[in-house]
Amino acid sequence: MKPVDDSSVNKCNVFLYFSAVVANLATFSAGSIYVWSSTAIPRLTGLIDPENNPLKENITPSQESWIASLVPLGAAVSTFMSGYLADTIGRKRTLLVSGIPYIIGFTFLTFGSEILHFYVGRLLCGLGVGIIHTIIPIYIGEIAESSNRGTLGCFLTFFLATGNMYVYLLTPNMTLKAVSIACLVIPVIFFILFGFFVPESPYFYVRTNRIGLAEKALLKFRLNNTGIVRNELPIIIADVRESIGKKIPFKSILNDKSLKRGFVISLGLVCF
Repeated sequence: MKPVDDSSVNKCNVFLYFSAVVANLATFSAGSIYVWSSTAIPRLTGLIDPENNPLKENITPSQESWIASLVPLGAAVSTFMSGYLADTIGRKRTLLVSGIPYIIGFTFLTFGSEILHFYVGRLLCGLGVGIIHTIIPIYIGEIAESSNRGTLGCFLTFFLATGNMYVYLLTPNMTLKAVSIACLVIPVIFFILFGFFVPESPYFYVRTNRIGLAEKALLKFRLNNTGIVRNELPIIIADVRESIGKKIPFKSILNDKSLKRGFVISLGLVCF
């Protein structure tokens, strides 16, 4: 992505920060579902608050493992389809799609009375997590200005951490059902605010040859500053055309030494 001259960029772009915060409410939900199991499993095993265990029988060690592992399994599945969806239906709609499994998944976790309900809920939430980790960095990178792209990019890690903390703060004084309801509220808020108030990425509109809509979205992200949009839109168009003309196949990662090294380092960081 080419840098844009931000010499005339709004110094305090409130709407851009609002958009980044609203988008990352989905990341907040990812953070909450990550640690939900660490607070739920002691209750489902009967070690803590046994009188409020939603299951008729305490879960076994094998069932504990399935509850803990189904989120990354779901994320692994949805990651591979996320890129295709983002280029087909758009970044915004793909992120909204991620909200659906979150809402359904947390509903299962809230009202579940059988172990299968918890399996389904965790797997569905995992599908949302995979989409979020793939698309949020793309969307934020495309709507940000070069002067604040680094700051907005840090929101993902910040909201993951605050999602973790949210669950840990609620757990000591609430039942498992109440904690799950509190987690369910966040994706509902995300779905409403992001769906009605935050525009699609102008990069996607340019990619699909809808330059008028790209300009309209960019104007909103730049607080209707036509001077900035006049300078930035041609750069976005050139950037998109260049990226379309330089598609790199996955196998090239294994053939190029520098790409292979970066790929191995990235995998190592994720695994360890």
